[in-house]
Amino acid sequence: MSRERIHAIAQIEMTMPANTTMYGPPEGCWVCETFDPIQIQPNGITVHIENAPSTIIATTTPAAAPNTGRISLWARCSIPVIVRASRVNESQGYERPGIAGSGAIACGVAAIASGVGDVRLWARSDQSAWRAEERAEAECKKVDDAAARRIRVTTDMSDLADCDLIVESVKEDLEIKVELLRTLGDVGDADVATTTSSLPVRELAERSGHPDRIFGLHVFNPVQRMELVELCLPDGLRDGVAARARAWCAALEKTPVEVPDQPGFVVNRLLFPYLFDAVRLLERTGMPEADVDACMHLGAGHPMGPLRLLDFIGLDVAAAIGQSLFDDTEEERYRPPGRIEELIGEGKLGRKSDAGFYDYGG
Repeated sequence: MSRERIHAIAQIEMTMPANTTMYGPPEGCWVCETFDPIQIQPNGITVHIENAPSTIIATTTPAAAPNTGRISLWARCSIPVIVRASRVNESQGYERPGIAGSGAIACGVAAIASGVGDVRLWARSDQSAWRAEERAEAECKKVDDAAARRIRVTTDMSDLADCDLIVESVKEDLEIKVELLRTLGDVGDADVATTTSSLPVRELAERSGHPDRIFGLHVFNPVQRMELVELCLPDGLRDGVAARARAWCAALEKTPVEVPDQPGFVVNRLLFPYLFDAVRLLERTGMPEADVDACMHLGAGHPMGPLRLLDFIGLDVAAAIGQSLFDDTEEERYRPPGRIEELIGEGKLGRKSDAGFYDYGG
């Protein structure tokens, strides 16, 4: 790069359709020396300069009517920049979502969100990131319009700093979630969603130190197939969170139902007594697992029987949800049955470990 251009003034002019991405550097676009991503929002267009400095001398001016998507960006020179521009779509709720987690729910949410735009997916370690990248790519193949190339997997938490929504999706453990939610809230000013299925959202929000920004977004597995999202919106959220959350659910073609802030919300509070009763019936009668499941599949029209569903959920996850519900209600129907605890102790966690109530080893 020529050093003669350091003090020159350059201009880029872009005309972009809504929700498109352009990676540069556009010809003639140069910036100053100090690095820190910035965003400029003129007349409903977001210009995100990936490697721009905080000291940039820049202005943006619509070169035509605001709806044309044309922007002029002036900046002092030094190095090429990467520019991403897209129209702000308020009906979509969020434009720059990030997902914190690497499991089935996290990768599933990343996949469906990639059908709308770019997504960042954070994992704790390189090994988790590799698995998440493979899993997200596989999930994208199951979703219309999804694109794995729009999912950027990272282990650097700072890569979530410019997200406008971060979805926490890690192990169903109060202390683990509180710690991560605290960190996610500190990394930027995004709205933060937790995918908890059994923990009080208000407690998570208050203990994390960000009670005005955290809400519950309980999606169901498999994410690409299940239409419902249980949306928990505690009192005290800052303006706009509820509307943005509902709009994003709609953009993902999910149906949000606002639920009370109680462990288990609605679905798990009603579902788990049924699942655990099936295990107790098995313990009491000695019926074959397949016969118990066949009764509910063929007789009640359920897509799968309760024991196979427990294997699909994960027996360790089911036990954690049940324990949380029992701690909240002290009702025996929510206490995990002994057979589930025995299987967990044997390392049989369901489909993810190739064994649970059934053998999935091949």
